[in-house]
Amino acid sequence: MSHWPPLYGLRDGLRELGYIEKQNLDLVYRFAEGQSGRYAALAADLVRLPVEVIVTWGTPASLAAKEASGVVPIVMTSGDPIAVGLVPGLAYPRGNVTGFSTQANDLEGKRLELIKELLPGFSRVVVFSNPTNPYCIVAVNSARHAAAVLNVELDVLEIAVESELESAFEALSRATPDAILVVADPFLASQQGRRPVLLHISSPVSVGACKKSGISMAATLSLSFGGRRAGTTGYRRWHLILYSDRSR
Repeated sequence: MSHWPPLYGLRDGLRELGYIEKQNLDLVYRFAEGQSGRYAALAADLVRLPVEVIVTWGTPASLAAKEASGVVPIVMTSGDPIAVGLVPGLAYPRGNVTGFSTQANDLEGKRLELIKELLPGFSRVVVFSNPTNPYCIVAVNSARHAAAVLNVELDVLEIAVESELESAFEALSRATPDAILVVADPFLASQQGRRPVLLHISSPVSVGACKKSGISMAATLSLSFGGRRAGTTGYRRWHLILYSDRSR
């Protein structure tokens, strides 16, 4: 998991500022590997170490870190940090949480609009979502609104654990949609090697055109915020926090 795009960006950015891992900087990694039940324990473990700053990727990890500590600075990344309750506002986040929004929620309608333009006769989409991730709930609501405007039928298949994959794909076979939209979620991303439909997941979301006669992939369309870029942006926030604390 150390070979992960956001970490590349984080390391590169910190190196530009003179922070070199294992020389003058210790980076401690914790990965939930798509298992939502692990976030709280991992966040609590980091607080106990202790660490100077917690950098999180995604809504579940960010919420767990916020719950674990109201003191340790948290640099978060979330599709919609206001809607999920991470911060009251982007300009003035308050508390110990800062970071940035990938604005993935704002892109749901755009993804469906692009599919509408590229796929003649587009009338039905299936959305894969994880109901345990608060951001997924926000994203699905946004997709529903866009689908209603575009006169597209939208079905949601919820997958929270690996055991639900089979039934979800059986339902997908029966639905025969024109396109598939996979909401950005750590668990769904962790399953991308297990199913062809999930193979092209990128963060925050991929949309795949699907043949009417089955569920084999015909094309994929990705409109997203790159993970490595997100990591590079995150280091700037981290640097500001470290510099501020050490100058007191």
